[in-house]
Amino acid sequence: MFALLVDLGWKSALIAGLTLLAHAAMRHRPAAERAALLQAALLALLALPFFARLLPALDLAWLPALPGAPVAEAPTPPPVMAAAAAPVRAAGGGGTDVILMLYGAGVAALLLRFVAGVWTLLRWTREARAPLDPHWQRTLDREAVGIGRPLRLLVSPRAVTPLSWGITPAWILIGPVTHDLPDQADAVIAHELAHIRRFDWLGLVAARVVTALFWFNPLAWLIARELARASELAADADALGRIDRYDYAEALLVVAGGGLVHREANGMAFTRTALARRITTALDGGTGRRMRPLVPAALLLVSLGVAGPLAAARIVRAIAVAPLPSAPDAPLPPPPPVPDPQRPASADPTASSWSAAVKSAGRSAGSALKSLGGGLKATLSLPHPVPSAIPDPRPAAVVRPLVEVSPAAARIIGRTGAQVIRGPDGISLIGGAPEDEGVAEARRGAEEARKGRIEGMRGAADGFRSSAEELERQANDPGQEPGTREALLSNARNLRARAATIDEQVKKLTGG
Repeated sequence: MFALLVDLGWKSALIAGLTLLAHAAMRHRPAAERAALLQAALLALLALPFFARLLPALDLAWLPALPGAPVAEAPTPPPVMAAAAAPVRAAGGGGTDVILMLYGAGVAALLLRFVAGVWTLLRWTREARAPLDPHWQRTLDREAVGIGRPLRLLVSPRAVTPLSWGITPAWILIGPVTHDLPDQADAVIAHELAHIRRFDWLGLVAARVVTALFWFNPLAWLIARELARASELAADADALGRIDRYDYAEALLVVAGGGLVHREANGMAFTRTALARRITTALDGGTGRRMRPLVPAALLLVSLGVAGPLAAARIVRAIAVAPLPSAPDAPLPPPPPVPDPQRPASADPTASSWSAAVKSAGRSAGSALKSLGGGLKATLSLPHPVPSAIPDPRPAAVVRPLVEVSPAAARIIGRTGAQVIRGPDGISLIGGAPEDEGVAEARRGAEEARKGRIEGMRGAADGFRSSAEELERQANDPGQEPGTREALLSNARNLRARAATIDEQVKKLTGG
């Protein structure tokens, strides 16, 4: 409860502060638009507690994790549970209970005062009587066309100045002194009917409830006071559309100058400073501007659109998560041995029968070429024709290994350092050595290590998801405290996000 109170405190201050800034920026707009802005802000403040309970929490990890905070491990949830439960245990204390008691006492006192004020208005209304002068009733019947709600005009000795209150039915109370001034009936009835048409008493009730719930927030009191002023100016503007401005200014001076209206009702009177400003404005014709019809609906939608996400938002600390353990990198395969030109072939440990066969083939090929050269020389010096066939100089000892041939290139399987020769009889291989078995084994080991790392990452992701499911199961326990439930759900969401990140890394490693 204390955490919720603190949360609603700063959020209500943010809404009220932005509203007052917008109200100051709209000082040249019609009073009805300013009043609609303040009423929309009151509605947003009233909706904050309901949205905070109904909407799912929207955690904003804007605060860094504490240096000594427990670290959430992937396989097991106990460290995460300890981190979530620690703030809840710290919230309980004697000082917190005293603060909650003071808050409850302030809310109860303000609500009781409002209920007492409404009860006073109800008693005044029951004791009031219908006006004796028929001019008052005729004026009410003429001006109330189109309202569509029951209205009553009564004379109460308790009403110092004219006032109106209620929704359906709505009452207008005037005092005996006002009743004896029938020439002011048009201005008085026009002003009070403007309050009734605009549902200003409903806005007054909302202001009283908001100031009771957020009595510790001075900005909420400022909004209630500015709404009372804007409502009176808006009612003046509506009345000036029906009454001559000089007659209306005279009515404000004569009727509304007798004293302040009851605090739980709407009326013509206000503070003397505000009354002088209203008379000046009425004489200048500045209140004659009208509100655009779509402004109240737009302000209402904006207020609810802001109150919803703001009520659900929670600024929390980032959760420290242990880094994912990774498999050790497999050693790179050793490079193929490079023969030393200064080292004799007999001392080379990689020498094989294949090298000996290649050398023997080279010597045989050299002898064959030498014999062929001598034969050609003798043949060219004789008069008989050149033989039609020349023997193939390539020795039979040259080995043709298995080669994969493609239009782009040829790949030798199981050979290193060999030269490929393409001839009319196919592809021949000269030189090179069989691929070292240790190199092949290292390559296979690297592949196995990569597969093992992928399997380890998948297992870690499954562990995160299992931990998240366990936290969600504990959070959904009917006997769980709300604060602990929200902390458990927040940790579960973080673990699921970690698992999703690991899944993306696995996809990249496996190519899809």
